[in-house]
Amino acid sequence: MRRLYMLLPLALLGWASCNEDSNDEESPQLSPPEERCCREALKQFEEDQMNPQPDSAIACVVEAVEQPPAGYPETNARCLYALGFQESTELDYERSNSLLLQAEALLVNRRNRIRDSLLADIYNLLSINYQLQFEYTRTLAFSDKAETLYRRLGAWESLVDELNNQAVCYLQVGDVQAAEAKVSRAESIISDKAEGALSELTRLNLENNKLLLAIRSGDEYVAVHWQEKAIEKYGKALVTADSLLAKLQPLAEAAPQQWMPYFAGAQFSRGTLLSKMVDSLGVPPFRQQVERVLELAGEPAWDTAIIHPVRGYILTMMAKALALEGDLDNAARHLKLSLQRLGYSNARLLESPAVQMDLVPRQDYLLTALQVKGLLLNLYHTTTNDQQFLDAAMRNYQQGMICLDSTRILQVDDAAAEGARRVANHFLADAIRTAYKLYQLAPDEERLDRLFQLTEASKSYTVRQAVFRRLGFMELESEMQELLQYEQRLKRKLQYYKQKEWPDSVLYTTAQYKAFIERLRSSKDPVRQSYYRERFSNTPLSLQQLRHSLDDTTAILSFVHAPGIGLCFVVTADELDVLELPMEDGRIAATATALKANLQSGSMATFPQNAHRLYKLAFSEAIKRLPEAIQRLVIVPDGALHGLPLECLLTKRPEEPAQSNPSYLLDEYWASYAPSVSIYQTLRKLPPKKKKFEIGVFLSAYESGEAAGNPLRCDDRPLETMARYSEDVHQLFTRKGHPSHRENSAGEASFKSRARHCRILHLSAHGCANASLPKDYAILFTLGKDQVEDGSLQAGEILSLRLDGTELVVLSMCDTHTGINRPGEGLLSLARAFSIAGCSSLLASTIKSRQAPTAAITYEFYRQLLAGKPKDVALGLAKRQYRKEHPEAEPAEWSPLILIGGHKPLYSL
Repeated sequence: MRRLYMLLPLALLGWASCNEDSNDEESPQLSPPEERCCREALKQFEEDQMNPQPDSAIACVVEAVEQPPAGYPETNARCLYALGFQESTELDYERSNSLLLQAEALLVNRRNRIRDSLLADIYNLLSINYQLQFEYTRTLAFSDKAETLYRRLGAWESLVDELNNQAVCYLQVGDVQAAEAKVSRAESIISDKAEGALSELTRLNLENNKLLLAIRSGDEYVAVHWQEKAIEKYGKALVTADSLLAKLQPLAEAAPQQWMPYFAGAQFSRGTLLSKMVDSLGVPPFRQQVERVLELAGEPAWDTAIIHPVRGYILTMMAKALALEGDLDNAARHLKLSLQRLGYSNARLLESPAVQMDLVPRQDYLLTALQVKGLLLNLYHTTTNDQQFLDAAMRNYQQGMICLDSTRILQVDDAAAEGARRVANHFLADAIRTAYKLYQLAPDEERLDRLFQLTEASKSYTVRQAVFRRLGFMELESEMQELLQYEQRLKRKLQYYKQKEWPDSVLYTTAQYKAFIERLRSSKDPVRQSYYRERFSNTPLSLQQLRHSLDDTTAILSFVHAPGIGLCFVVTADELDVLELPMEDGRIAATATALKANLQSGSMATFPQNAHRLYKLAFSEAIKRLPEAIQRLVIVPDGALHGLPLECLLTKRPEEPAQSNPSYLLDEYWASYAPSVSIYQTLRKLPPKKKKFEIGVFLSAYESGEAAGNPLRCDDRPLETMARYSEDVHQLFTRKGHPSHRENSAGEASFKSRARHCRILHLSAHGCANASLPKDYAILFTLGKDQVEDGSLQAGEILSLRLDGTELVVLSMCDTHTGINRPGEGLLSLARAFSIAGCSSLLASTIKSRQAPTAAITYEFYRQLLAGKPKDVALGLAKRQYRKEHPEAEPAEWSPLILIGGHKPLYSL
């Protein structure tokens, strides 16, 4: 359904071009033969948009492009546009975009309605090309331009289609608020138009978007266990789904070839919604509604052994419904058939036999089936009080981890993996709940270790694998690079075949990939063994290993905030405990959201109450259990706790009126953060490398207005205060005898070439986290300094920098640790990109920072660091010093900068 929906705007590409009136500001003379030929080609595309047209259909277009008639830019542009359309249908998006941009260049200085309508169509097709390549930032940049032109032209149907398409893009990248705004604007346009003014397809696209939006909104609240809000959103989605199906059903019956795909897709969306509702919320009337979906699928057919993943998924939902109603034996029967339809024979269901790793068309379906299997076994335990069922459930989840890891390894495009990622998050949450039950029944070290290792598996998989790979590559780098290049070629082939929709090639390449992994696993060659260990083998970290690595002054607080389960592991050298967090009513998520809003807006009226409430909910019990000798906290956040500077939590109830001397967590402990405990441990082991410069100080310069029209230039405010402090930092290191490199107006190319030569990187610039995808988050360097770079160093580019051995990166700018909070991966941010690129520790900002406080704290941090203090101590002292010098300072001034990663000192005392 998603692919069909993404292509829907293509049907209307030629609309504005063929509906031009004569009220031109400048009346161009059109070349009749070429213009007619191009219109005819576009008409044929409109009639059969899914297939490339034969060369004969556009022969005259090719001739017009090769020998363009002089003085007819609109006609020339239309011919280029027709060729771009042809290349797009043949999936050569790069060639299509090149032709379309040539067409745009011909029209830049023209002013007439023909030019506006043609430019709108060009921007529309450019946005679709980028959307089909999952380049959502560029998709939205060109779609915004098309939207502006369609609005100017009064082309309301095309405008609504554009808004619908933008909503789909925002939903794909998880920006529910932006998607909601687009749907609301489209809905207001439709409500103003007469019934026949817009096509049925346009109206139904809006209904479909409302359905997807309500489902995704519910997902977001489920992820932070805010049940009340999730019920509200899912209920709205169910009403929308029923309304959409009621409108589609008569259309599908009257014209099945045209409308049945949409009707079937809506049915499946409704079924998925029901699955989410019962999975997360236990909605009672689920069974009757699933039976309707089951009837449409023609199941169950008990005596056939066909493999049909969609039907298997529907049977999985039915098994879930039966299990929740207490009909466990019938649920088990449906689940066995479901697994068979998914391609997995599982005759001994309750004994949890091993799950094979064969690829099925939808591995997220299989994870859902294994999740239901775990639910069923848990319910058998509830009815019989027999612990063997919980043990079987645990074995089931452990086997499912094999499937989960293979799914993660084979992911080749981020957007398409979103569904599987969400299922994986629920799967791991269920596994953690089961492991916690087993630990409560019989607390012992082995069960606690298993529970801890499951929580680690649910966090920051990509960062963990990247850090492991760096460790392995350092010893045998050249040999391992060859293996990595071969693996990347397989992934690129897999992505290409998926885009082309060649299932046989996908299966063949996947088999090659798995054979490659198996050869590595069984090889006796030390290079291949090392590559397999660091790339694919996730050796679990035991709690005993962790405890033995800690000194008497350090405690780790590792949080789990997954659907239906909230835990905090308290780990010190002497003690080990796990605490259950109050998750039943979404209070942690609600309070964390409110506290973040206080810090971002600077509104402190409710800050004291929120800061103390979050401390009580998430931290107070853990803090009470810490030995008196503890001075340092390593905080591993999860869920709603991501992206908050937790040192600003108030440890004592705020008095009325407001306390003159509030007690912050900062006053009691030194604090640092890590994406997971495994990553924290691994970062501590990263060996330093000798560098040419001790520190590289890079300062960007800005000119007023440079953000206009550039989707990645999010800010152009000058950085005068940062410039002064950057010079001070440079002089501080120089006086201490350390070689320092400084650039006042740093360009992107210059930074890329010099960054790997610096032990410490200090960047003063604007950070942009307003792009659509995390890989498009950017650091904005000085424009005009480079011939080959655009001045926006995006996260995707940072990942490819060779920064291993870089011991500290200081991102003295806004929004460097903000972004999308993705279950199983953590917070996707600019800071994360530097971590994957090889940096052991970072200073990054969780909100928009203020120049003067950030500059002062950073300078004092360096001064303390050069005096031999550990990084977390140096940052804590710098913040305390700022508060001492500015007693009226609000937490939004001093708290945003946090330390992520290792905290060991860089210099001896």
